[in-house]
Amino acid sequence: MKITKKLLTLSLLLSLTCLSCSEKTDLHEQTASLDAIKGLASEYSKQLNETLELTPELVFGSGVKDKALFEWIINYKVVGQEATLKYVCDTPGILDGYLKVLYNGKTEIKEFKLYVLNSFEKGLLLLSQTDEGSVVSYKDLHNLNYPILHNVFKLRNPTLSLGATPLSLCWTGEGITNPKNINDLSNGLEVVISSDNPQHTFILDGGTLKVKTEVNYKGEGTFVPNHIFVPFGSQNFMWDKEGDVICFVGGGREYTLTHNREFTLGRRKHEIPQGTRLADIACSLNTTPQDMLKVYFDNNSKRMIYVSGLSETQVGSYVCKGEGMALLACNGVYSSPQSDARYEPQQALLVTKEGEQTHIYRFVPANKHGKEQLVNDVDATGNILVTSAIAVNPVKPFVYYSDNKGNIFVYNFESNHFSTTPYLSLGAQYKVKQIVFNPYNVKEMYVAAEDINAPKNVCATLFICNVSDKEKGSVTKKDEKVGGKVVKLIYKGNGLESSERF
Repeated sequence: MKITKKLLTLSLLLSLTCLSCSEKTDLHEQTASLDAIKGLASEYSKQLNETLELTPELVFGSGVKDKALFEWIINYKVVGQEATLKYVCDTPGILDGYLKVLYNGKTEIKEFKLYVLNSFEKGLLLLSQTDEGSVVSYKDLHNLNYPILHNVFKLRNPTLSLGATPLSLCWTGEGITNPKNINDLSNGLEVVISSDNPQHTFILDGGTLKVKTEVNYKGEGTFVPNHIFVPFGSQNFMWDKEGDVICFVGGGREYTLTHNREFTLGRRKHEIPQGTRLADIACSLNTTPQDMLKVYFDNNSKRMIYVSGLSETQVGSYVCKGEGMALLACNGVYSSPQSDARYEPQQALLVTKEGEQTHIYRFVPANKHGKEQLVNDVDATGNILVTSAIAVNPVKPFVYYSDNKGNIFVYNFESNHFSTTPYLSLGAQYKVKQIVFNPYNVKEMYVAAEDINAPKNVCATLFICNVSDKEKGSVTKKDEKVGGKVVKLIYKGNGLESSERF
């Protein structure tokens, strides 16, 4: 009996000991450690008065999670104490941001930069293709350190969608002829985006990038907005009695959208001849003596087509080789400050392709004051590829063209000389797809390329390049993973570029 009591007592003591050990283990595991704070990027970009919403992910170790306390600090002010931050970006500039998490007597801090843009006043717009469809990205040029705004169309227009296939992009400010009177443009400065599958063509406010209207085509045939441009002369009422026009090219023909968002065939003297099959390329010229033209290339007749604002449409006399690949305004000059110091391109440069062969042609256009004149007819095979991106310096005799190895070369059309060494080398992993200029800042060139080593949805890279040196260019700024497969890159300004040049 005594032995049994002793055994029971010993068993009870052992049980209490085990329970005590168990309780100690539970107490030890009661508070889990905070191992990491995830879900926050190092930088964010927002438009002025937009809301930045952030929700961090707290990663804990094993054990019981205790309550965490949050403190969000932006611009050295406490702006939130909840797990999710909802901050109205009411202060423009580059702001320092911090998240403080107090947990189990310890404080963890995550830092980030917040870039608040005052407007989409001056920058680059990139239209690209992703698995999710058409995407528009924005790069601010006021401060190159601002990161890219990805999918800015969706950001500004959350209830609308572009088509799955991106087509073209245009800023209506490219056609300004009276820079000191941009208020003459009754619709203001706008951005036009076209896409397909399903087809959507939107007109956006140039300052906010919010959709103003969707283009509704009710004309004959099918609307094919493969290329968009705004010709010089709208402010001079050359193309329509109401002024503003937007031109589209696709399906072998031209479409003209008027001030009141209706399509027109235009004045009879400006009609494109029947039987033409326009290439999906175009440019506009502002020649001296003053005339303003729309310039096209007919893939059927292999001739240029000049639509003169002051006269009738004329078909060029020179027959070119191949089909149109690029059509660019060149030989530009700046008028005197008394005449708004506007940009006036005088000639047209055409690049054609035929199989693997390429040709360069330069023309003085046919207009009210004269017939077409051929200035250059150059075989560019072996230099310019059928896949090359091509641009012309707005005022200098330089054609910039790419190879397939991330290099950009220069052709001087006055001396008829192709460079043998690259003017710019971006890296062998890049395929250059677009090269563009702001015609009022010829020292800077903008390049969109695809990184063959990156996933296709984020393969686009933007380069801002200094081209002030005649012999060698340099990269000023590089932004990676800015979009998908490159379709169109444009400069978008504020309409004051001519005055900002001085």
